[in-house]
Amino acid sequence: MLSRNNLSRLASVFLAVLCLPVIAQKAAPPPVKTAAVKGIVTNSVTGQPVARAHVVINGSSSRVYGAITTSDGRFSMLAVPPGTYSVTASCRGYQGSISFPSTPQITVMAGEAPGDVVIKLAPWAVISGQVVDEMNRPVSNAWVEVIGEDSRGGALSDDLGRFRIAGLSSSRFLVKARNNESLPPEIRTDGTVQVNYGATYYPSALSPESAAPVTTHAGHETADIIIKMKPASLVRVRGAVTGNPPEDTGVSLAIGSETGSSRIALDTMNRFSLWGLDPGRHTLFARWNSGNKTLRSGPTTVYVADTNIDNLVVALMPPFALGGKIAAEHTLSKADQEAWPAQYRKLLVVPAEGLSNPRATMRVDIDVSGDFKTPTLWPGTYSFSLQGFPENTYVKNVESGSLKLEKGVLDLSGGPPNQPLTLELGTDGGQITGNVLGPDDSPTVARVRLLLQRSEGYTILNETMAFNSPYSFTGLPPGKYFLLPLQNWGGASISPEEFAAIYSGRMEEVEVGSGEKVTKDLKLSDTFQ
Repeated sequence: MLSRNNLSRLASVFLAVLCLPVIAQKAAPPPVKTAAVKGIVTNSVTGQPVARAHVVINGSSSRVYGAITTSDGRFSMLAVPPGTYSVTASCRGYQGSISFPSTPQITVMAGEAPGDVVIKLAPWAVISGQVVDEMNRPVSNAWVEVIGEDSRGGALSDDLGRFRIAGLSSSRFLVKARNNESLPPEIRTDGTVQVNYGATYYPSALSPESAAPVTTHAGHETADIIIKMKPASLVRVRGAVTGNPPEDTGVSLAIGSETGSSRIALDTMNRFSLWGLDPGRHTLFARWNSGNKTLRSGPTTVYVADTNIDNLVVALMPPFALGGKIAAEHTLSKADQEAWPAQYRKLLVVPAEGLSNPRATMRVDIDVSGDFKTPTLWPGTYSFSLQGFPENTYVKNVESGSLKLEKGVLDLSGGPPNQPLTLELGTDGGQITGNVLGPDDSPTVARVRLLLQRSEGYTILNETMAFNSPYSFTGLPPGKYFLLPLQNWGGASISPEEFAAIYSGRMEEVEVGSGEKVTKDLKLSDTFQ
């Protein structure tokens, strides 16, 4: 028989077991209330629904929800958890809504379906026309390219010289035709004369400066673009790549950019010979790789005109890091050091070839004594600016011996200097600020670029975003600047000369005086954004 104590213990255990489901039930979290996301995708030009569009919503979690629109353009996604989501859509024949700034945001509340999400897709634009020679005869098999900052396309002309290029955004483009084969001149004995056609911009120009940009509109075909090919001198550019280890292979040469818009053939002695380059400025870059070792050249620039260029040298060099110091007389006061702590003070180093790219900025730490050391650099040109300093402070000069800034750029194409860099800071920097206004004259969302004009063209110094609020550039050395508001994302490779031809009429010139704050509102066009 069980004793009274044993019975008590059994009763306690029994009660505890009975309570376990209750305790577990109380500990379980309540189910998450979800909601449905519904909406419609329409053509931004006609207002008609877009069928078979792919709609995606993406939140902070790793979950991505998607749907395909029905014949009436509608979509629905069920059981979407609460949160904030970006909404994008894409469909064949339309510009994707992922292009900034048309990506809408929605907030899903627990158990509450948001209102209809309306997504407008802009149909692609088209450019069509014909390529002819100087006698207005059709030119077949010419490569026709449309060049814009945010998109580009190309096609071969047919047997009647006609071309049609679709899949373009609403923007401005240069249209260029090329029909040469980059071959040496022919030897002819029949009395005829070889005609070499240079790459010709619409309507009939050998340089971007003389070209006429073509404006496209969503859902519209810009037709009758007639490109009359223009004869050009057939000249030779000949030289060699030097600096690689003896009897070693792995050398490559590109023309146009460091990544190379086109590759150049080298012989076993690393010599090259180019025919048929278009008139104007060209830049060559060389690279050597072997295992984990790399050598690069600085940008080697040639200007093609009417005569041959021989004995050009493209020299390979190893990477290097640069040390330096802010000049003692330009160190911050005690009050500024407290307001601008050392751990946030940076030297910004930006490659300055071509248009430059602020997104390639290298941020270099500056210690409390003003010393700094850059990461690995390659031969080339660089610009310098500051971060985490008082807003009126800027890099006035960078020098090492006889080497110093020229128009805001330090030329390290020949490799590193023999002495450390010394930074001279200016404290009379100016500021440019203002709103970006849409077609209805209200502040809108846009990207604003700050540019400087140099002898070889424009270069991008900085860029910032205006989110329905003022943009601002601070710490500007006194001088002349250019502002360009855009709503399309840049990305396509484009030369400074082509950039100027497309956008020169869209940029606003601003003069900044010593310590001056300039307010400049910028206007976005409703036909060119």
